[in-house]
Amino acid sequence: MESIAIIGIGCRFPSANNPEKYWQLLSNGIDCITEVPSNRWDNSLLYDENPTTLGKMNTKWGGFLQEVDTFDAEFFGISPREAEYIDPQQRLLLEVAWESLENGGLAPGKLAGSQTGVFIGISNNDYGRCSLQDFSAISAYSGTGNVFSIAANRLSYCLNLKGPSLAIDTACSSSLVAVHYACQSLRLHESELCLAGGVNLILSPEFNIIFSQARMMASDGRCKTFDSKADGYVRGEGCGIVVLKRLSDALRDGDNIQAVIRGSAVNQDGLTNGLMAPNGLAQRTLIRQALKNAQVNPNQLDYIEVQGTGTPVGDSIEINALKAVLRESDSPQKTCWVGSSKTNIGHLESASGMASLIKVILSLQHKQIPPHLHFETLHPYISIEGTPLKIPTQCQPWEKETDTRIAGVSAFGFGGTNCHLIVEETPLEINNQKTNTIKRVNLTTNLLTLSAKSDQALKELAQRYLTYLEAHQDLSLEDICFTANTGRASFDHRLAIVSQSIPQLSQELENVIQGQSSERLHYGKIINKKAPTIGFFFSGKDLVALAKIGRQLYELYPGFRQTLDHCCEIINTLLEKPLLEFLNVSNPQKLPNQQTIEHDTALFSIEYGLAKLWQSWGIEPTLIAGYGVGEYVAACLAEIFSLEDGLKLIIARNKMLLSSRSNEDRAKFREITQQINYTEPKIPIISESNHQSNEAITTPDYWLNHFDKSSSLTDTIRNLLEKNLDIVIEIGAQSILLDPEKNDSKQTLWLGNKQTEQSEWELLLFNLAQLFIKGVKINWQAFSGHYPHQRLQLPTYPFQRQSYWLQTTKKSPILTTGTLETSKTITSESVSNKSQVLTLIKERPESERFTIIKSYLKGIISHVLGCNSEQILEEKSLNQLGLDSLMAMEIKNKIKNDLGLEVAFSDFLEGITFEEIINQINKQKESLALSFKQSSYGSIKPVKRENYHQLSFSQSQLWLLSQIKRKRNLYTIPMILDWQGNLRVEILEKSFLEMAQRHEILRTTFEIFENEPVQVIQEKPIIDFEVTDLTLLTATEQKNKLEQLAYEQAQTNFKLSKLPLFRVKIVQKSVDNYTLILTIDHVISDGWSIGIIFQELSTLYRAYCQEQIS
Repeated sequence: MESIAIIGIGCRFPSANNPEKYWQLLSNGIDCITEVPSNRWDNSLLYDENPTTLGKMNTKWGGFLQEVDTFDAEFFGISPREAEYIDPQQRLLLEVAWESLENGGLAPGKLAGSQTGVFIGISNNDYGRCSLQDFSAISAYSGTGNVFSIAANRLSYCLNLKGPSLAIDTACSSSLVAVHYACQSLRLHESELCLAGGVNLILSPEFNIIFSQARMMASDGRCKTFDSKADGYVRGEGCGIVVLKRLSDALRDGDNIQAVIRGSAVNQDGLTNGLMAPNGLAQRTLIRQALKNAQVNPNQLDYIEVQGTGTPVGDSIEINALKAVLRESDSPQKTCWVGSSKTNIGHLESASGMASLIKVILSLQHKQIPPHLHFETLHPYISIEGTPLKIPTQCQPWEKETDTRIAGVSAFGFGGTNCHLIVEETPLEINNQKTNTIKRVNLTTNLLTLSAKSDQALKELAQRYLTYLEAHQDLSLEDICFTANTGRASFDHRLAIVSQSIPQLSQELENVIQGQSSERLHYGKIINKKAPTIGFFFSGKDLVALAKIGRQLYELYPGFRQTLDHCCEIINTLLEKPLLEFLNVSNPQKLPNQQTIEHDTALFSIEYGLAKLWQSWGIEPTLIAGYGVGEYVAACLAEIFSLEDGLKLIIARNKMLLSSRSNEDRAKFREITQQINYTEPKIPIISESNHQSNEAITTPDYWLNHFDKSSSLTDTIRNLLEKNLDIVIEIGAQSILLDPEKNDSKQTLWLGNKQTEQSEWELLLFNLAQLFIKGVKINWQAFSGHYPHQRLQLPTYPFQRQSYWLQTTKKSPILTTGTLETSKTITSESVSNKSQVLTLIKERPESERFTIIKSYLKGIISHVLGCNSEQILEEKSLNQLGLDSLMAMEIKNKIKNDLGLEVAFSDFLEGITFEEIINQINKQKESLALSFKQSSYGSIKPVKRENYHQLSFSQSQLWLLSQIKRKRNLYTIPMILDWQGNLRVEILEKSFLEMAQRHEILRTTFEIFENEPVQVIQEKPIIDFEVTDLTLLTATEQKNKLEQLAYEQAQTNFKLSKLPLFRVKIVQKSVDNYTLILTIDHVISDGWSIGIIFQELSTLYRAYCQEQIS
């Protein structure tokens, strides 16, 4: 079984928002259990120390996360409107997944389109269960916001991952089972990388009550695993994700391997004494299989992170299973420690496996075994005397008694699905290989780049790095810069720092935080969505400066070295003195004189090598130009002629210039120019002679007469600037254009060499820093991946969280007494409705009308997105604020209906900005003015009423299937919803009738006319509305009867030619507890439409109750 490398981890556990803090609480033996926060539920209403009290819980403790209502929705392109409907567990997974990738030094954006799998363990649905009890709170986002599958699928969607994506629910073993199947996916090569983990939040008290009734909860809120006082467990919250890759691939890619999964196994208890009763025999079989898969002997195990929930029966069965497996080893027994993270943070249920696995990973990294808490006296059911098992009560060194440290990790689901992992420390040979292969290149200067989605986030990120550097002074500056540059996504708010040491870097980060400027600090924001246009200019001068940078790059970059070596091979066949000798000349006076063949060929080769190097870093020119020798380099880069021909021309040109320029010499040069194979330029090029992009430059005559031209360097530069490029990179001599006072172009950023005390390498980094700030996409791997580095676990992104919480009208002790803030829907402050905008437009002069419309549009968009209007910046794509197709259609229709103006729906889907909407509206000024004069606004024209209407394609298919009598009920859509609180049945029935009257499809039948099926809209609605009273039955009888009624409803076909085509059955279970069973034929609705039906139904019901309509 191929080993799997763990290359990244991310976690949020009680009192620990990252792996480093998690290790601190584990190693220091900290108990993180607290009383239930007041914003979860009211303990005073639900707590009773007697576990048998109905409707109460005998625990008021737990391991809780802070601020579970907050989320950085904008970061993930989710609108505030949708964010409120998304289960906080999904939100947590998004943030922790991002952090796990950054922890592994992987830029999440680079995974787009890759075969990356997502395997998520999740079992709890408190948020959805609470929010769906209030019909008025249901929206189109309620489904995707709460179903388990989307917990994994949303991750794949947001990161554009193409591998398998699935949610796994095996209760307490969910997350470890997710890791197991992620490993299998990698071994089968259906995934190249995997995100595996689990999540659990406790947002409502129902399961605390359930588990209390089952006598599973510890009375003091502590997991006292193995102790004589053990009486159950305490629930906990958290999220953990690991990034997995095949070990061979991780070694190839130079990943930071944090631990290795040697093998794993999953099995089931099968039939036992009870559904939730553990099976010792199954546990033994499981661990044996995992060891076999890992090719590990039992005596190689140093530590086992047990399930260890703190129940006397479960703990004793688990210990006995371990003892049985360890006894099977033929080798001498050594100490095997056992412990459980549940004693620190509680039982995280579907995320508990991740708490255990990450604890083991951190223990292997730190070579320490953390203390096992709340253990004083061994439980009488458990005996470990005479066995290798020991329980650590203090943090101690993890001594290595064999070649490597190996641990086991167990997770057992209360439904009987078990999982065990065998985890090994990063093998010693891998660490040695890293140490031996890393050839430290002593760069005097390095470049660090950071970016964020807001200025505040960027400053917070700088603060995180500053704090990190203060605690890690011994790290390599090269490794820090490499990891930050290659392992992070690039956003609009950017900074770049050129530094020579960690103290200097720290000082520059302090400048960022304090808002101070510095020569080494580059800071800016990208506004234009389009990639900057870049020009290369080859000045053909200053061999002294070029030779210096050439020498440094020749040693540093294999690509540059190969290019220069290739030039040398060509030149050495034509010249007596090898080119590379010039690079070894430290005294500038010994370099070739100008206007010599050696000088110009060296100049050509280094400029060409530099240009290819810039290109290898992802910096591609949109236009190039050159002067003198530089124009030959430009033509060669544009592939007008080959490198060989370019050097041949340079040498022939110099011989011509150094000769008497007789007709005979000129004839020889003409002959050489005519031997060259010219092609059309692959990159647009400006001709030096007339500063035009034309065909003349691809003719022999152009190069024959090249040295006769009279244009100056200044003329060439000025004409290049007239092309209005965003950036020009000068490759060659310093230019007067670098002096701001002498540069007339305010649009073009001119980068190149300048008179300074800085080295040529530093100047190159300064140029690269400014390119990054301007939004140029740089291939950082190519820039710094030319020699081995170590990927470090650097600070992760500082999410800018806001509160998003769905407020319901349901009265309960759940989430009603706390301080959770709701996100606010903001409309335009100045213009808020259609009538107001029309009145203002008509009353104001024409010059002010567009300003009013602009304000109104911002109000419309912010209302639909559910965001603050201040968040709608003109240059920001609405997709970045979470715009989806539903919202896009809503905005489009609103603009059409209110203003009579059109914005193409396709433009919304392609990432339209507010500025682009304004531009489209601006182009329709005449139509807008005309509409005001005529008081005519766009409206939807109803279809002319006929006796019948044709069927849609989907309806035709469904009607055809209805004629096949077998299993017609497959197309009957059932929906079951619980209703908590008083229900006015007569108003609900009235609401259904009103809705059927409003929507013709709900009073449409399907009949035969002239041998073809047609739709016939009936004048009056008919509904099948029935109430069944189950209040006299017991809870068990109610459950059975309800299942029977739901089954009958789903199995009963509709007759398409007769109303109604939907049925409503209300089942009353108590005074304030109902179940609504809605059954509808697929021919008139689909799953999506049902969501809309319930949303409108809740609106009608509420309006009738408040007597707003009659």
